Amino acid sequence: MGLKQVKWGTGFDSNPVSLFLLSNKNIEAEISNCGGLIRSLKVKDCNGAFCDVVLGFDTVEEYKKTDSCMGMIVGRNCNRIADATFKLDDKEYSLVANDGNNNLHTGPSGTQFQTFEVDEELSSDTKLVLHAVNPEAEYGFPGNLKLTYTYTVTDSGFMVEVEGESDKDTVVNMTSHLYFNLTGDVARNLNWHTLEINSELYSELKLHMIPSGKACTVKGTCFDFTRPKPIIKDIFSDDMQLEIANGYDHNYIIKKTADKKKDDMFLAATASSDASGITMRLYTNTPGVQFYTANYLDEKTGKKGMPYGKRSGFCLEPQFPPNAINAEGDKVAKPILRAGEKYYLKILYEFNN
Repeated sequence: MGLKQVKWGTGFDSNPVSLFLLSNKNIEAEISNCGGLIRSLKVKDCNGAFCDVVLGFDTVEEYKKTDSCMGMIVGRNCNRIADATFKLDDKEYSLVANDGNNNLHTGPSGTQFQTFEVDEELSSDTKLVLHAVNPEAEYGFPGNLKLTYTYTVTDSGFMVEVEGESDKDTVVNMTSHLYFNLTGDVARNLNWHTLEINSELYSELKLHMIPSGKACTVKGTCFDFTRPKPIIKDIFSDDMQLEIANGYDHNYIIKKTADKKKDDMFLAATASSDASGITMRLYTNTPGVQFYTANYLDEKTGKKGMPYGKRSGFCLEPQFPPNAINAEGDKVAKPILRAGEKYYLKILYEFNN
């Protein structure tokens, strides 16, 4: 069988885009070459029925009306850069300030707003390969960045791979900005979810959501997910960090324990829902994962008329820490890609019930 696709209107840059269906007996995914966004991800619940576990919209026009980056592969730099500026090799670069004084998710020049070309030769009914060039002249970062996105459905999961190569030294920090709801029913929001994060440290935030540079222990705090815990159990705790973010929106430093390695990826988090019986394990090769509880998700109508709003889902975004390029010293890994080298992001979502 070949690649299945349907026309889906025009993307953010007015180019025609399509939806592509990847499927096997256990997983179904809908992906668009509009920024590589993932519109739906269906897995089997405890009754053997397919259940869509990610938030999204029916039409591409609805994606254009939201700033949530829902389902998108965000780049060239995801998350925040303080004061919308960074230095690389003693040269300063300026970006759009679209989050107060900061830059968030690269702003309107993000790769999530590009239309990608489909590599039909390498794609199939279980794999989609997309290509694009992120040009230096338009996007504020040094270097022309060649990108390849590969999506694969496996017997038990869904794999996202991003490869990049630049002709100049640059910054690359991509992530998948999926909003999950493992119940398949957003009316149940986060109340029916349990989470475990493979981390003992999180990045402390200053005002305006920029890390202070301090890694804090989760032990004895509301940030402790070292054992499975209901997501909402401590979300209303009297904690300044939760107040700054209006909930959880923090980078966790992944604990790279040898017994939890899968190929060259490590287990970052495990989420589950008793309502559907679905468990998801997230593996990645990034140093951190951003845990976000949809604190600022606007009231919207999502797929099939479902109402979305604050805490209708949660995000687990594998990435370098926020503002990592501006971090002092060597304690924080920096998302620097040198000319001619390869950037490689791997994310695997595994499901069972």
